[in-house]
Amino acid sequence: MPSASKWQRAAEALRAGDLPTAEATLAELENSPSLHDRQAAELARAQLLVRAGRAGEAIPTLQRLAREGDSPVIRAQAATLLDSFKR
Repeated sequence: MPSASKWQRAAEALRAGDLPTAEATLAELENSPSLHDRQAAELARAQLLVRAGRAGEAIPTLQRLAREGDSPVIRAQAATLLDSFKR
């Protein structure tokens, strides 16, 4: 399945409140050949984990993305979410 279809499936699952499907689809996207897609999916899944009360699972990914994210947007969003735990 092309990445665009997977992103659409993840978005639809999120809108429907189907967190297991959204998480599974994002995990699939984390295996994308595109570094940007992989990191965007990692960030989205980390955000999902935080919203589901599973921040402990998300923190290592967020720390890595804040340091090594491919784009300034990914680094900034990961850092912002990490900073929110310090408040």
